Amino acid sequence: MEYRMHPLQAVLIVFGVLFAFYAVALFWEKIIHHPEHVRAKRVDGHVQEADIVGASKLRPGEWQRTKVRFYGQNGEALWTQGDGFIEYGVMRQNGIYIVRQPS
Repeated sequence: MEYRMHPLQAVLIVFGVLFAFYAVALFWEKIIHHPEHVRAKRVDGHVQEADIVGASKLRPGEWQRTKVRFYGQNGEALWTQGDGFIEYGVMRQNGIYIVRQPS
């Protein structure tokens, strides 16, 4: 006797696979940090536009190491090679990102 899949089973399998892909995408988004374009204040008081990896995920009030790349006054890139990211110490405090050289 030959087994034939009911059309409803096929629909449930397709939705199950799509749900699994969606769950994996959500999990991937949680563990992968993306650069976020923010205004960063250096310890010397100079404010610059910067891309900070995982900026919104930084714990407030704590110095953490992450990658940062800076932009000039007119929004021009200040790097000449690669993607321009360099590790810095970054602290998020009341929506302000304070950046210093890592120690």
